[in-house]
Amino acid sequence: MKVLDDPLSAVQRSAVQTRRRVARVDGMWERDLVCLLRSAQVIARSRTLLDQPLPTARPQVGPDRSS
Repeated sequence: MKVLDDPLSAVQRSAVQTRRRVARVDGMWERDLVCLLRSAQVIARSRTLLDQPLPTARPQVGPDRSS
């Protein structure tokens, strides 16, 4: 006759599996959050650059151009 696992060890195995799943999901959330924060930083930098006025080209004064 096959010896069945006692209920306590089955619960312990289930708890270990659940902790592993939670850790894996937690890691995925952390990676997603890091990606979102990096994207937000890029967007903020882009907006800052877009809000700055464009440099105006200075007219060049040379020997062939008189001002």
